Amino acid sequence: MIGANARITAYRLAALLARLLRVPIRTNSEISDVGGIETVEQVTITAPGRPPEPIPCDGVIFSGCFTGENTLAGPSHLEIDPGNRIPLVDQNWVTSDPAVSAIGNAVHPADMGDQCYLEGLEAGAHVAALLAGGAPAASGGWVPIRRASGIKTLTPGMLRPRPAGKTRLDLHFHVTKAFRGAVEVRQGERILYRKTLACLPARRIVLASFQVPSEVFQEALPITVAVAGQN
Repeated sequence: MIGANARITAYRLAALLARLLRVPIRTNSEISDVGGIETVEQVTITAPGRPPEPIPCDGVIFSGCFTGENTLAGPSHLEIDPGNRIPLVDQNWVTSDPAVSAIGNAVHPADMGDQCYLEGLEAGAHVAALLAGGAPAASGGWVPIRRASGIKTLTPGMLRPRPAGKTRLDLHFHVTKAFRGAVEVRQGERILYRKTLACLPARRIVLASFQVPSEVFQEALPITVAVAGQN
């Protein structure tokens, strides 16, 4: 098992099982070459401070570094995150086009099925309320929510104001590497949310149900989600 980070992306129990089965684990390493013509004969792995290491093998399985299912969104008229080609959605999973919603692996690459299911319930409830006249249709205006370096994906990517009542927000994101420290949500110099978290790649991190002040919608500044020490 070869991983580019300091620990494998899979859960620790998977690493324990691999070691019990005497499967070597190489962290902080990458495959720099796949050798062979008709079939795979070896791979060469590289790691900082170490010479390239050839490993004889007859196959390679690649996993991780997933991207969103954006086949339809990419070439469409929808607003997308230019860094990962994921369509921007608001807190109700509505895209820049109020008639189109996006959930699940379209906005959270390779996410767990139960979490996608729960998103489907939320998005469906919002659509049902729209059809029944119990919720206002999404407007064209929004405040963009941007991700700083160190964050791979972020949902929602925009925040639409509620015509009445308080605007509350759940933020979902994935980091690019293991991190423990402060996660901040800010608009300019205003800190909207700050909490110390332990984050791992390929794990969904949720900043749950914090209230967004109405002043946010009066500013011309985007909201930014950042991990400590990165901008």
